[in-house]
Amino acid sequence: MRMNRFRGYMLGQGLLTVIVMVIFRSVSDRQVAGIIAGLLFLLAPSIVIWNEYRMGTWKKQASFWGSLCFLVFSALPIFILRVTNYGQPFEELSVLGVTGPMLHKFSNYFFIVLLLGFFIDSFSEKKKELKTQMKKGED
Repeated sequence: MRMNRFRGYMLGQGLLTVIVMVIFRSVSDRQVAGIIAGLLFLLAPSIVIWNEYRMGTWKKQASFWGSLCFLVFSALPIFILRVTNYGQPFEELSVLGVTGPMLHKFSNYFFIVLLLGFFIDSFSEKKKELKTQMKKGED
């Protein structure tokens, strides 16, 4: 079974999650760990967005839109909150009445949207591949 790019995106996000957990366990300063993790969480969806845009398929790809939602509504706000309030514990931060931990909890839902986009596109790609194989078999 060939791995399509969407499965690659899913694999990348899984690997990123493990890397972030290792960062938080190995870097003693939680704020530094948060900044490093935040940069990685900005980079990962940006790569997907750029790749899908470059391929010209972005308008039709759930991966593009899921990555954009995660970037704009999760990774970017948390990163900005961490950077602009560096030196203060994340647990004490808030924006418009939403605390840092609540914002982080909401980001989990956007992460699920991101993964769901990858899954939808992977399933769709697999379906197209099967149709193509069936047509070749008919010829």
